[in-house]
Amino acid sequence: MHSYQELVAELERLVNQVASLVGRLAQSELSPGLTMSAPPRDQLGQLLRGAEQRATKAEAQLLKLQRRLESESRQSQVSAQELNRLAFQDPLTGLANANLLLEHLEKSIKALNARQQLLVVVVDLDHFSVINQMLGHDHGDDLLIRISERLHGLMAELGGAVGRLSEDEFALILTVAAEGAQGKASELARTVRTRLSAPFMLQGQRIPLTVSQGGTFGTGTGDSGRELLQRAQTALTHAKRNGRNQFHLYNPVFEQHLRREATMEFQLGFAMEGEELFLEYLPIIWQDELPGGVVRGRLIGVEALLRWRHRTEGVLPAADFIEAAERSGRVVGIGQKMFEVACRDFVGWKEKGAELYLNFNLSGRELLEPELASRMAEIADRHNAPRDRLTFEFSENCASLDEGIIEGGLSALRSQGFSLALDHFGSSVSSLHRLSLVQFLKLSPRLLQGERELVDKALSIARGLGLVTVGVGVETAEAARFLLGQGCPSVQGFYFSRPLDVSGVLELYHSQPSWKI
Repeated sequence: MHSYQELVAELERLVNQVASLVGRLAQSELSPGLTMSAPPRDQLGQLLRGAEQRATKAEAQLLKLQRRLESESRQSQVSAQELNRLAFQDPLTGLANANLLLEHLEKSIKALNARQQLLVVVVDLDHFSVINQMLGHDHGDDLLIRISERLHGLMAELGGAVGRLSEDEFALILTVAAEGAQGKASELARTVRTRLSAPFMLQGQRIPLTVSQGGTFGTGTGDSGRELLQRAQTALTHAKRNGRNQFHLYNPVFEQHLRREATMEFQLGFAMEGEELFLEYLPIIWQDELPGGVVRGRLIGVEALLRWRHRTEGVLPAADFIEAAERSGRVVGIGQKMFEVACRDFVGWKEKGAELYLNFNLSGRELLEPELASRMAEIADRHNAPRDRLTFEFSENCASLDEGIIEGGLSALRSQGFSLALDHFGSSVSSLHRLSLVQFLKLSPRLLQGERELVDKALSIARGLGLVTVGVGVETAEAARFLLGQGCPSVQGFYFSRPLDVSGVLELYHSQPSWKI
């Protein structure tokens, strides 16, 4: 393929050649004395015709190349437009993407006056990954498109902008008056929650949504678009970690918490390797009502409680680091390692004459593991720990996870011969199907802290389902008597004992202490 410049040069050469031949022919006709040195007329004609053919061919090639160049020029213009669209527009929803949002933020910041602030709110769909798993990614994409339409409609009404930051994360930008700005932020968050709470219909199913939101304000000085987005996302993270379906405005304290949590996630790896994680055991007491109104408590089991002997912060309870363990993915390995320890301690007590039951806590993240039940069964069998005396506890907050997967994990544990206990019953709503899988209900401590009228209802549910109840958080003799009077003889709490180490459990069992009830 010749270049454009080569074809032009070839055409110029042929034109010069034709001109030269024509000149020589004319000269031969005008000067007879020169005819002997001039080419014969028929030869000259052949040369002329050949030159004309080559010129015509070169001209056709030149025209073809010119058209091709014009076509490529048009395509390059289209490609440039497409590249511009890809650079600034989200391909699924058609909304602005992160690049265009940042550009818009910078322009909006510069346009602010002293009486204005820029409100940035980041909206995240709660548990969108679960919806994707349930419906498939195509329907998940359809849901995102319809959500973006609602948000776009809302911000068009308010005169603001909206864009998509990531899969299920959207950013809203609105200029508001500095006076009363926080009220405007709360109002916008409520409106977003209302617009998105109206159920979506997908595959014939009603899909209700909740959203977590984080917001921040920018002024005309000292702020950048990127900093505003980062602050709003920090506030969003705080909202998600405090129960979701919430709106929080940015506070610098949030960043301190996030740094601490990130450090803790990193340190957990060393904690596992360095044997910094250990177990304590909280006794489970059975109250026997003896003749003459005397009540005696006896040790029937223990609940294994995870602890971390932190190098700088001292001994930490599981509540202080379990979320970090879940986020880092280490909770599954930690759970299995600690269950090994619990089974070994449990068998050790049995060999020394202490016939007890052992309760072991599972997080929602562990219940999502498809091989959890078989692995726990293998661990128990390897230590010769009888499965019928082992109970796995899980909390009602697991309801926020995929119900089908969670209940599948619970059913698998039951099929392996383990018992199940629902912890903190009464702190939220549990499905009847989930209740049908358990053998024990552990009452939420708040039922003993000002809401005792609910205890009777909870115990009625338990009796109707044939479940054993355990009163948790018993710190006074009066609370113990109340539970016994309501038909709940099994209790835990500091009134009877604080968590014990391995030897402490054995000592308590053999001492057969009595508590005045």
